Amino acid sequence: MICFFLIWAYILIHIINAWSTYAKEENEESHAQNLNQVTLGFFGMAISVWILFGCIVAIDFRLCSWIFCLIYLLALGFFLAFYLMICNVHTDLYLILPPENQPFIGIKRNVVLFGLFHLLVSVVSFCLTNLWPICCLLLFSSFIFSINGWACYFTESYILCEHRQFEWEMEDSPVDGVKCHVAVRRNFGKMEDQEKLPTGFQFDDVLDIRWLRFRTYMPLRYTKTYF
Repeated sequence: MICFFLIWAYILIHIINAWSTYAKEENEESHAQNLNQVTLGFFGMAISVWILFGCIVAIDFRLCSWIFCLIYLLALGFFLAFYLMICNVHTDLYLILPPENQPFIGIKRNVVLFGLFHLLVSVVSFCLTNLWPICCLLLFSSFIFSINGWACYFTESYILCEHRQFEWEMEDSPVDGVKCHVAVRRNFGKMEDQEKLPTGFQFDDVLDIRWLRFRTYMPLRYTKTYF
């Protein structure tokens, strides 16, 4: 078991180092959070959670426990890697979805279906394993990740906002730190002419934020910088 933890720690360190290098390189070229990375991060975390769920059930049934322990540790490492993909601490502009596309605003069919599916699996896990509290917690997190990933993938647009240090600063102009509206070309119909976009919108595949002015916020330092 000690060997498993050492292997997991080794892989985890390399994942963090690789992501730090990648984030640094990306940040030199772009200061905005990327929708495709966020979508991949949510779905990746959901898949990782299901692997963790399967490993817990297998370990509870004593099926090749040492193999599933190793898979469990590897899945934790991948979960962290995918989580880093949705983080916005290394970007100056973070993205949010329009209210109508956010999963918990209004009643949406896909949210209901995902919820019923995860609820059904939770009931089954309650009947099958003594570790059902952990399984239900994992299933709840899978539900959250899945519907957020779904919303990000099928949204027609998203909003780029600048970080604000204090809550009261959200009332400053522009309100809520909104800097740019971005249209997702794959979901925006067959419109090819960017001039037909609503005023202030850009397509995601030709996004240019060099003309934007935004603040640069860091956890230990706050400066007002214009680009």
